[in-house]
Formats: sequence, C-alpha cells, structure tokens
Amino acid sequence: MPIPQLEKKRATNEGHARNASTIRKERARERQGGNSSTHSVVKSHSKSSIPHSTNSHQKTPQTDKRPQKKLKPRWKRLMKWLLILASIGAILLCITIIAAYIWVSKDLADITDLENRTVDQSTRIYARDGETLLYELGDNKREDVNLDQIDDKIEWATIALEDREFYNHKGFRWQSFARAAVKGVFGGGGARGTSTLTQQFVKNAILTPERTYDRKIKEVILAVRIERKYSKGEILNMYLNEVYYGGVIEGVQVAAREYFGKNASDVTLAEAATLASLPQSPVTLPNDPERLKARRDYALNQMAEQGYITQDEADAAKQEEVAIQENITEIEAPHFVFYVRQQLENDFGQATIRQGGLKVITTLDWDKQQKAETAVTDGISKIEQYGGSNAALVSFDAHTGQILAMVGSRDYFNEAYDGNVNVATSLRQPGSSFKPIVYLAAFVKGYTPDTKLFDVETDFPTETGNYHPRNYDLGQRGPVSLRTSLGQSLNIPAVKLLYLVGVENALDLAQSLGYSSFGDRSRFGLAVVLGGGEVSLLEHTNTFATFAREGEYRRPASILKVEDHAGKTLYEWEDSAVQVVDQSAVRTLNSVLSDQGARGGFGALNISGRQTAAKTGTTNDYRDAWTLGYTPSFATGVWAGNNDNSEMSRGAAGLVIAAPIWNAYMSSILDGTTDESFNAPSYSAANAALGGTLEETKELPVDTLTNELIPEECRDSYPADYVGKREYKEAHTILHYLSKENPTGGAPENPRNDPMYEPWETAVVNWTRAEERKNEYLSDDTPKVECSLRDKSQQPTIAISTLKDGQEYSKKDFSIHATITPGPGRSVTKIEYLIDTLVVDSQAVGITEKTSAVSNYSPTTLTTGRHTVSVRIADDKGNTAQDSVGITYTGKK
Repeated sequence: MPIPQLEKKRATNEGHARNASTIRKERARERQGGNSSTHSVVKSHSKSSIPHSTNSHQKTPQTDKRPQKKLKPRWKRLMKWLLILASIGAILLCITIIAAYIWVSKDLADITDLENRTVDQSTRIYARDGETLLYELGDNKREDVNLDQIDDKIEWATIALEDREFYNHKGFRWQSFARAAVKGVFGGGGARGTSTLTQQFVKNAILTPERTYDRKIKEVILAVRIERKYSKGEILNMYLNEVYYGGVIEGVQVAAREYFGKNASDVTLAEAATLASLPQSPVTLPNDPERLKARRDYALNQMAEQGYITQDEADAAKQEEVAIQENITEIEAPHFVFYVRQQLENDFGQATIRQGGLKVITTLDWDKQQKAETAVTDGISKIEQYGGSNAALVSFDAHTGQILAMVGSRDYFNEAYDGNVNVATSLRQPGSSFKPIVYLAAFVKGYTPDTKLFDVETDFPTETGNYHPRNYDLGQRGPVSLRTSLGQSLNIPAVKLLYLVGVENALDLAQSLGYSSFGDRSRFGLAVVLGGGEVSLLEHTNTFATFAREGEYRRPASILKVEDHAGKTLYEWEDSAVQVVDQSAVRTLNSVLSDQGARGGFGALNISGRQTAAKTGTTNDYRDAWTLGYTPSFATGVWAGNNDNSEMSRGAAGLVIAAPIWNAYMSSILDGTTDESFNAPSYSAANAALGGTLEETKELPVDTLTNELIPEECRDSYPADYVGKREYKEAHTILHYLSKENPTGGAPENPRNDPMYEPWETAVVNWTRAEERKNEYLSDDTPKVECSLRDKSQQPTIAISTLKDGQEYSKKDFSIHATITPGPGRSVTKIEYLIDTLVVDSQAVGITEKTSAVSNYSPTTLTTGRHTVSVRIADDKGNTAQDSVGITYTGKK
C-alpha cells in the first residue's frame, strides 16, 4: 500500500538521482571538450616551432625535434594496449557475471505463483527416548488476509523497524550488500541488518537459511525478480502473512487475534508496534515482558523519527500496557520445548524448523521431567505460606551436561503469575548460592578449608563509602575456618575472601564456568559474593554440574540429534569438555559443600544414604530463594519466589522453601541407583596462616590471687609467692601474616600497606576487647594487677583485741574482738572467725578504714581445753591477713 510520506520521499530521491545524472553528463562533456582544446593548442604550438627561414645559420635545436618524434608514437601504443586490456577485462567480467548468474539461477525457485505455494512438513520434537512427542511444529495457526485488512500502523511499524527504505529499493540495497561482503571477507560480524523485507520474505518463504555466499546471491536474485513481478503492496502483504510471531503463530492476523483478541485491522498503535517487534526474536520476546516493552518503545521512536507518527503519539503509546499471552495447547514440558526451539532457530533458521519436517531428539528425560513437575507442584504450598507464588527447576546429567528436566514455572498456562515466563533462563540474584565460585577461586590461589578468617563486624572502605556486611543472624563468631564459613554461609568471611581473591579473578572464573551475565565488570564490587550480580538458573546449575565433573566445563546441551524429513542427520551431539579450573581445587570445594557437619546437618540438604554437595541462597528482602546441589551423576537447581520480584515474608530462605523441592526431586531420581562418593581432596598449606593459624598463644605471669596479668615492668620484683602462669591469645587479621598478592609466600614486610589492614585489624582488636574475651586475648584492655599490689605497705592488718595468748577464758568472758586496718585505697571485704581450723563465723563487709569488728560467735558447744582462736580478713585485691591466739577454755559460767 503506497504511503504518502514514503511516496514523497521516493519522488525526492528520484529527483536527486536525475539531477546527479545530468551533472555527470555535463562534467563528462566538459572533460571531452577540454581535452580537444588542449590537443589543438599543442598541435599549433608544434607547427609554429618549426623555422620558416631558409637561412642556413638558423637551425632548430635537436632537443626540440627528437622527443616529439619518439615519445608520441610510444604514448599512442601504450594507450592502445591499455584500451585493449581494459576491453578484454570488461568482456571477461561480463562473461563471469553472466555465467555466475546463469549458474546460480539454474535451480532457483519459480516465483510465478508464490501466493499459492504449498507449505512444507512440520517439525517434531521428542524426548530423549525418541518416542515421547513433546511438541509438533507444523500445525501452526495461520490465516492469510489482504493488505486492506491490516491496519496501516502495523505496516508502518514493520517498515520502520525492518526496512525503512522499503519503497525506494528494488529488492536489495547495494550499500548493505557490499558492506556485508566486506565484513564477510575481512571479518567484523557478518551480514546482520542487511536484508530488505523482500529478502526476508525470500529467506523465510523460499530458500533455506544457511549462511553462504551462494545462498545470499540467490536471495538477492529472487528478491529482484519478486520486485519486478509484484508490487510493493503485494510483497508487504505476502511478508505479513508469512512472518513468524512466536509459539504456533504465523501471520499478522493470527498474531493480533491470539495476542490481543482482535483482528489485525483493529489494533492500537502500541499493539501494532508490539507485533512489529516480535519477529526479531519470536521465541523469547513473548516470554520476556521487559525486553518486549523496550523493543516496542524503540519501534515507536523509529516510527516518529521516520514521520509516520508524531513524537507525542509515540510517547502516549509508550504509556499503554500491552500484555500478551500465547495460547498454546497440546505441548509437554513447554518451557523446555521453547528453549529447544530457540536453539533450533539459531542453528537452522525459522523457515527450516517450521517447514523442514525435522525430527528433533532432545536430551529431556520424560520420567525425570514428570518427577520435577511433581516436586514443584507439591512444593508450591510451602512457598505460598511465605508469600511466594512460583518455582523453577533445572536438572543436568552431570557427566554429559545434558538437560534432563526443566520446569520454567509452576504452570506455563497460568496467567496469574506469568507462567509462560521461563524463570530457568531469566536473570535473578543468586544470594549466597554464588559463594562457592569465590571459595573455589580461593582454593585455586592456595587457601585451604582450614584457613581462618575473623567473622567479626568489619567496615570495608570503598569508593562509595564504607561497606558493612552482616551475617544472616546478625552474630559474629570470631576466627572461623573456610570450611565452616561456607558450610554455615557466613557473609563477613565471604566478603573478606573475595577481597583476598580479587573481584576480577572471581569474575574471570565465573565467566570460564559459563556465566554470561558478568560482561560489564564496572557494576560489581565486593557484594557480588553475596549475590549482588544476576545469573540464570540454567547457567548457575550447570556450574554446579561442572563442580561434579571436577572442573570440566560442558555447554548445556538440549538436543541430541536432528534429522531432516528424509532421515538425513543434520546434527548430532558430540561430547566436548574443557578443563577450566584446577581439578584439585574443585575436589577441595566438593569436600566442603558435601560436609554435613560444616553446614550444621540441615535436613533438607541431606538425602539418606547419599553423599550430596549443596548450597542455598537467599536474597535481600527474601525476593529469591535458591537451592543447588549435586552428586557425581546429577546436578539440580531450584529457584522459588515471585516472577515480579516482589518480596516474600521473613523466613522465606532457600533452605526453607527451595530445598524441600530439591530434596524431593533428587531423592526420587536417585532411588534405585548406586551410591556414589566424591573423590577425596589432597591439599596442603604453604604457610601457617593458610593452615588456619591466626592466633599466637603466649604463657605469661599472673597474680595467683586475682589471676590478672602482672605488668612487664614489675615482673622481676613481684613477690614470688603470688606469681603464677596463664596462657593468653594474641590475634591479628590474616593480612598480618600473608600478602593478598602472594598468599603462599611469607609474611609481608609492612602489612599496613594493604588498604584493608587497618579496618580489618581494628575489627579484630575490638572483638577481643569484649567483656567476655578480655581475659582470654591480649590487648590494651587485658586486666592487669598493680605492681604495688603485694607490697607490705599495701597489705591490710588484723589484731585480736579481747583475747590474750595463753590466758584462760570462761563462757562468761569469752568474746572475739579484732581491730582491722585496710591497706591504702583498699577495702576489706571479708572477715572469718575460726576456732582451731573451723570457721565459726563469716562476715561480708566493706571496711575502708580502721575499724573494730566483733564476732557473733557464742561458745555454747565449745569443749573445754586448749584452743587456737583466729581472725582472717581479705581485701578487694585478694590480699589477706590473719591473727591468732592460743587460749584455754574452762567452760565455767
């Protein structure tokens, strides 16, 4: 359908072309005339230079004659041969072009009846057994309509996005074709974006999509022929009836009806832009609302830029919510099927998979897929208790990297929670489930499971301010081994370990393990170890499968074999593995992740009688919950949460809502299989710090009564009777003992050069100064005795004042009085009265000055005879004093 704006633009371009042609012809005539004039001047000058005089003494110099006679014939001969060679070259070029055209054209399809061509066979997708049919790509919904039944806005949006020069070219664009050819020869990305709408129609409707120069030439020839035979409106009509819009939808009429419930003639501007956006990636865009909206808004901007609509109309349309829902039935494992379909489309093209009659054998194990769906369905009720609505599961054959099961959402067809979104391939924050990658990088650098880091609250200086991570329980445990810190998923040691490893090193390892979401390194800092990046469940689970393979990376495989309609094998899976990380380091990681004691014996991660390695993860505000685990044969990952990234309620941790699904599925597929164990690790520590020594034990002198440290300045003079021994710990950050750059070497000469030394050391010191640890660790706050504590001048004194040594006393005059004098600044806190060795009276006091004390003891039961009466006191520093007298008790009243 001609469009006024485009017709105007076309007329303008044609005018420019005519003007350019006229200018070229005029310039050619000028050059021709100028050459003739110049030749005449030279010729005239040549004649006039010959002398007419017959005087014998006037001779023309030889230099004026000889060059004229010799150069002129030689120049003419050279020009003659150049013309001959040019003519021969032109003839050969013409012959070559004609021959190539004839050769390429000999088996081109007939375009005389394109509207009535037959549709090819459908493609069938099977499970790995080759018998269980998952989906048939062929019974696509299609309804051809005339161009006047398609809203102009769809035409505008399609042309604006796919071929803005549609009404001006003759089937292809020379510039784009030449640019693609140059890129193909010299490199630079191939020929993307070079095809006109006519070429796209040829590619999808007539030719196979293989990327060869031969096919590209055929595409151009057919496009030119179609442009000659059909009008622009007819070509656009055929394209819109042919193009694939996702799912089982071919053609714009069915697309409008299935996605928006209306005919193609009734769509809004926003809906038209949405429909025009889908052919770019029809498998993934309908399932990715954010990308689809971005593509739709780009289409609207292009329509405004090219004059089809105003910018105000574009901006208004951007505000319209366009929700599409694919209506697909009779399909098994739909998320997996459409994932496979995308792979097929990437490898074989849309036309081939829709028309080629392919037989596709996938990696999916139908029995395991059903168990996965059951586990997800059964686990949803627990998730809903915490405000979640969805879950996803991916399971790999750990030996081969083949996908055995994929549940992208709890129910593909349920619109309430966007069931058609494949969460298995969507990016989500992994929480602590990303920690094993950082720990693996540490093991590669020489750290061991015994290496200890201080789990104490620490400030990490960054360019944007101090970063202050906290543990999930807000606690701190002091020095903990890497085995314990990973098993219990402690955040503070994990952040410290990432600093020691280096963010770049950790992300390099992540990319080698197959993560594709860490390209822009500027977005990531120390928080990435706690799940600050984004990963897909598919790639994340494949990483854990790589752990099971001890560091051998295999790309996730979804297709085992592809045959064409005649049974010819077009593709067959071949095992291909790359060792991307040190095997011994992975074995060390496996020993940690499979250590039930280190992870606290969490039941949901344990499968009776099986050795399993596992890690959970929970993001901030409980938006995502993860559990990933593996045996030597199977690796499975589970995600739970809400597709819209809304928060769940407190307590919705990976261990609580994702682990039960993982456990149920893994238990079911392991049932009846042989138990397997991971290979034992073999590692050694290159120095004491890597072996776990962060504390030095020292035996130091203490006062035997107070158990406090005797200061160094008076240890030699301190009374020996009061000197004992006690062990103290001296603690430092790990940066005190090793260098971040070379952890396996010796201690750094100046550890304070590391920018993290001061904040880490301060955090350790603050932790050791806590009340419950100040008697255990050496610090400025370690309790110390006063050097003068045991001096005689500081001792309290006691004297019995009422009883005299060697005297006799009856019951009537028996009483015990004593004069007590505390030491300077001291306080007597206790008085004991003894008859012989028996304490007969004890008093808690607080005497700070000279005082007379009296016992309440009455000798009613005291036997007659010789006795020793004593009074013993103790002060607040443990100093004691005693006075005794020997008396005879008569018992008389």
